[in-house]
Amino acid sequence: MTEDNGGEVCGRICQEARETLDKQIYRNENVDRKAIGIFRLNLLLAGLLLTVFTLMVNNPELPENEFINVWSVAALVSLLLSTVFAAMTYTSTSYDIGIGPDIIEDSKFGRYDSSADLERELREVYRGALIHNRNVGQFNAYFITIAIAALLDSVILFVGGGAVTFLGYYDTYTAKGFFILSVFGLVILNLVIWKADWIFSQMYTE
Repeated sequence: MTEDNGGEVCGRICQEARETLDKQIYRNENVDRKAIGIFRLNLLLAGLLLTVFTLMVNNPELPENEFINVWSVAALVSLLLSTVFAAMTYTSTSYDIGIGPDIIEDSKFGRYDSSADLERELREVYRGALIHNRNVGQFNAYFITIAIAALLDSVILFVGGGAVTFLGYYDTYTAKGFFILSVFGLVILNLVIWKADWIFSQMYTE
């Protein structure tokens, strides 16, 4: 391969790497927006629950003790987990967006003898950036999945706890059995959510 051909190949690789890098950044930013949306929704739900509980405490006709049970405790724990993982997804994100000031300084002082030399340096820079952003994307994908699943668990548990209490099954064997079945169902649901990419790949194999 001649030097001209090598430089042309490096230039094409750098172009493709730049486009891929832009797509990685766009995808990671979308995950960040979802994470902050879940975080805000969780804070809204927490505030709503606090308001409802305050109204119950101030109203002696409502048996607030019946609403503080294993359902509500599990729901609060799930909501807390969702909030923590959503926050970690957003705050852990760091991007490699391309060249840094070192390459600009090197070019200023004539380190690169030709455009081909610069493109070879850019190829290594883009390689490191692509690996870093890929790892960030994988990490955030795991954490945002946990945040979504935990939020869904929290909503289901709150609804189930409220239904059991309003129907008069508070602190009965029926309520305990229903709770165990619900937890088992949530485990299966969470597993389906966690394996959604695998399920998709099995449904649409090329």
